[in-house]
Amino acid sequence: MNTQSDNIDQLAKALAAAQSSLSVAKKDGINPHFKSSYATLQSIWDSAREVLAPNGLSVVQTFAESDGTRMSIVTTLL
Repeated sequence: MNTQSDNIDQLAKALAAAQSSLSVAKKDGINPHFKSSYATLQSIWDSAREVLAPNGLSVVQTFAESDGTRMSIVTTLL
């Protein structure tokens, strides 16, 4: 079951403020096969957290039911 708020005015304002100050995540990973660099998940999360928290936002990840062979993760922006 998926539940969402009908009124997201405050959430939308906070998200807009956070996104306006979001910067590009640092490319701190190296892929030797393709001789390229990439932003690791840690770098992306660090970049996002710097602007989410000051704007009153957080991210919660929970597990969803699966068929026994796969796992689902549900990400919720609060």
